[in-house]
Amino acid sequence: MQRLIPLLLVVFMTACAGTSPHNTTQTQSSGGKNTPSYVVTKFLDAFVKNDFGTAFKYIHSNATDRQGYVSRMKNLVEQSNNRITNFNLMGTRIIGDIAYAIVELEIQETLSGGNTNIRYTKNQYELTTFDGKWKIVKDHGCVENCTDKKG
Repeated sequence: MQRLIPLLLVVFMTACAGTSPHNTTQTQSSGGKNTPSYVVTKFLDAFVKNDFGTAFKYIHSNATDRQGYVSRMKNLVEQSNNRITNFNLMGTRIIGDIAYAIVELEIQETLSGGNTNIRYTKNQYELTTFDGKWKIVKDHGCVENCTDKKG
């Protein structure tokens, strides 16, 4: 029952949301540059390229500066042996000045012996507006398929 409640919340949050399928070989053709979908897409495009300096432009954080963020993300990717290789923006929901985006991430894991494995998770990002611009303020982390592996 405890696992069902978060799943239902995700379903309810995305039930009326528009979808914007994306992978790293496509560009967003509709909407402007100041939409939650655009911000999450550009943020994850940068993550796929390990370009954490660009990714920082799409977040809001009082706790760190650009240099600290870039350093922390590089270390995190190195130590975890995981990296985002692709993603699919499944939907966004805007409620006033807060937005939620659900994204399926394709994560490449480097296993012992140098083998790799691909796994897929769904993550949720929370955005809000600062000076009229959407920024990611929170990564709620994995909300579905957190340990499932494909391939």
